[in-house]
Amino acid sequence: MTILKKQNVSKLLDELRREYKVFYPTRDEEGVISFSNVGDVVLDYSNSTVPPKDLFLPQTETTFEFEKGAEFKLRPKVHIVKRIVLGIRPCDVHSLILLDKVFSGDFLDPYYLQRRKNTSLIAINCTEPEKNCFCSFLETGPSLKEGADIVLTDLGDLYSVETLTEKGKELVDNKSRFFEEVSLEQEIARKRKAEITKTIDLKEIAERLEKSFESPYWDKVSKKCLNCAICTYLCPTCYCFDAVDESLDFKGQRIRCWDSCMFPSYSRMAGGINPRATKKDRLMQRVYHKFKYFDDRYGNFACVGCGRCVAACPVNLDITKIVSEVRGD
Repeated sequence: MTILKKQNVSKLLDELRREYKVFYPTRDEEGVISFSNVGDVVLDYSNSTVPPKDLFLPQTETTFEFEKGAEFKLRPKVHIVKRIVLGIRPCDVHSLILLDKVFSGDFLDPYYLQRRKNTSLIAINCTEPEKNCFCSFLETGPSLKEGADIVLTDLGDLYSVETLTEKGKELVDNKSRFFEEVSLEQEIARKRKAEITKTIDLKEIAERLEKSFESPYWDKVSKKCLNCAICTYLCPTCYCFDAVDESLDFKGQRIRCWDSCMFPSYSRMAGGINPRATKKDRLMQRVYHKFKYFDDRYGNFACVGCGRCVAACPVNLDITKIVSEVRGD
């Protein structure tokens, strides 16, 4: 079994920085954990406060610049930097697998896909999930079997190392001086027995949602929703965005930025028509998209059980409770 001693992590990180732009979890003064390429690396955490989604779908990005003159000039802004994301959790790895389905579908998104192509993922299995995690019900954790190039498992003063792709194997081989071969299979099996305490009832959920579309339950549960959109902004699988052109004289740029189905303006159309005019409509849209519409189209739920929406909601709306309470009556 291949291992990486924790005392060698910083040395490995310094080595990787010579060839890649490396992103990893960091903790700010308020205790918020997010992914960055500056600051001290933090790997002893259960889940990041902010998912690494913005490394692939930035909150704001310029997709192209344009210039109007005798002829129209357009310059795409596609990024080709080689990158490594270190310390990503299994649920967030699975969120990227879901986003791949969206951005490599009928219309290819070169900005997202180029970042994915040029990024290697070094994941860490979860041995101590958060109280709001329910990944095991969606088979997205707490341990990882696909989606990353390398998977680490915390064994105290060292990590076990598994390579899941040729790219991962090549990376370990190229940095072999930081890794060792030992026999620790039983210890690894013990560490993988992470306990998930939160539950969600997903039995026949698509059918239950279809039958409950007109149910008064939605009026009841939506009353305390603030439509603040924190659930969608912290969700690793939400991908709604807006695109605007900013120009001055004969030059400009198109900017893509995150949006949210929880905002009244998101679905407002020309003439002021809005098919999701109430917060009940918008809450329903979020739940139905996660557990029915996305499944109808891509064959997977658009949820990885990370629990961030539950932990961050200011009025304690719990999507696991909502899904479990929908009975189709």
